[in-house]
Amino acid sequence: MSIVHGLSQLAHASPAVLAIIAALAITSWYAVKSIYRLYFHPLAKFPGPKFNAISEFPITLGVLRGRHVYNVKKWHDKHGPIVRIAPNELSFTDPSAWKDIYSSHPGQPNFPRDPIDSRFDPVEDTGVLSTDMLVADDPNHARQRRTLSHAFSAKAVSGQEILIAEFVDLFISKIHELVDDGQVVDMNQWYNYLTFDVIGELAFGETFGCMATGAYNYWVSNMGDHMVAAAVEQCTRRFAGPHTVLQKLMKTWLVPSGMKDHLSLSRDKVGKRLDIPESEKKDFFWYIIREKDAGNMTREELIANAALFISAGSETTASLLVGLTHWLLKSPRAYENLVKEIRAVEKAEELTHDRLQKMNYLTACIDEGLRIFPPVPGGNLRCVPRGGASVCGHRLPEGVTVSVQSWSVTHDPANFHDPETFIPERWLGTDEGGHSVLQASQPFSLGPRGCLGKNLAYLEMRLCLGRLLWNFDLAYAEGKPEWTPVQRAGHPLAWIVWHKPGLYVKATPVKR
Repeated sequence: MSIVHGLSQLAHASPAVLAIIAALAITSWYAVKSIYRLYFHPLAKFPGPKFNAISEFPITLGVLRGRHVYNVKKWHDKHGPIVRIAPNELSFTDPSAWKDIYSSHPGQPNFPRDPIDSRFDPVEDTGVLSTDMLVADDPNHARQRRTLSHAFSAKAVSGQEILIAEFVDLFISKIHELVDDGQVVDMNQWYNYLTFDVIGELAFGETFGCMATGAYNYWVSNMGDHMVAAAVEQCTRRFAGPHTVLQKLMKTWLVPSGMKDHLSLSRDKVGKRLDIPESEKKDFFWYIIREKDAGNMTREELIANAALFISAGSETTASLLVGLTHWLLKSPRAYENLVKEIRAVEKAEELTHDRLQKMNYLTACIDEGLRIFPPVPGGNLRCVPRGGASVCGHRLPEGVTVSVQSWSVTHDPANFHDPETFIPERWLGTDEGGHSVLQASQPFSLGPRGCLGKNLAYLEMRLCLGRLLWNFDLAYAEGKPEWTPVQRAGHPLAWIVWHKPGLYVKATPVKR
């Protein structure tokens, strides 16, 4: 009777009393949950900020502000190589975590992609109803990768050199035109023009025309919104849980239109390209269509992956190029060594990929650029598989989110001595300043989900840097702000990839 009486009293309670009871219930629930997460959760033994242990708020705020990669680095600096950065999430800077998390292990399940990080959901009102290779589950990822790999084989990449070289030569001629007009060159802008034009031709058989016009077209200018949209979507997953009704509502309300526009434009371009299968342009689809297993991917999957190619194959390469240019300009000795190696070649047309990949100092500069300014500075989130698994000697229960954050691991002095200094010699074994754990830098990730376009990226980077520095002496333009990623006020922000400020240089044609 006492329970009935209590409920009867509650039924006649005033709204104010009910509000107080609700507030007390919610506060009590959160207090109990916080105590559990702090002291009884399986991850309670790992160090990290206390607020992070009880709430997703610090990570969500950092992601939205574009400061997440710097926050994680700060937490590692304070707490060590393994940090609890969220209630159910660990970040690692121990280099062995790369293989533990991302590689395959015989007889053991792989670490699946974490649902929090399954960005770029299918968007129904664009007509794109399939996921791309990046977010597909393991069986579908393997099937898609098997088909798409034909476009990135050694033979295919070799066949694409002529096409890429033509774009690089156009890039060089446009720099000459700017110099002749007495203009300084925003290398961030022009690297983006180059990489978007190249990936447009390779993905769709049709350039974006950025270099020809000296301007971004709508699609390219929209790419920044697309990346922000992906970051915002991840935040909705953290706040409301992946694939919940609330998360889908939040995504509808909060995610910018950039993601939908990107997928819609990709659908139109891929449809146009697939309607002419007999085309002899050796773009990605030329190789895919001609393989016996091309039918293993649906038209919608091809569209989704073409959208992925555009975002993954443009911004990332441009980020490396602009970051490396900055560090070369700030490192006179490295710059002099590199141009000496490149300019030992007598004719520009001799700067083929075969010749460039034999230039050890050029490769060392690229690898050091990828370390000090990784194009994707965050981490690919993985989930501890069923039955649990070990990472860096720690047994973790299934369902825990784990990652190696590229910015943190490559700027950890335990992995690279003097990590904020550009030292290409560390990749040549000639650096006498200290010890570096080279395998700590994995800008293309590794394992079955490692970047499919690694060889193509190196081809493009070598051709661009080799021919640029063969033709021009570069220096920071006077009166323009320097691009200073190591200074707090000048840090580029990152939403999946870097949001980069302009890098203004004075380019002077080399006299021979």
